[in-house]
Amino acid sequence: MNAEELKISLSDFGPVEVEEDRGRFIAHVVCSRFEEMDDAERQYQVWERARQRFGLQASVDIEFMFTYSQTEWDELERSRSSVA
Repeated sequence: MNAEELKISLSDFGPVEVEEDRGRFIAHVVCSRFEEMDDAERQYQVWERARQRFGLQASVDIEFMFTYSQTEWDELERSRSSVA
């Protein structure tokens, strides 16, 4: 697995950013369907997708996957831009 493969495998959720940190991946997944979903269900969906595509190795290669609704992501982006 590489960062681009992980990004592509999660891209049908919506926008995805993937970074590598010490050989492991951290993903930021934005999905409008997450608006009405609790964190546990969001995590289940993205991890299940990764496991389907990459098998159990996903749990070794991926450090964490952050899941955001579009509203949450927009708020985060606004707060980042106000700090900069």
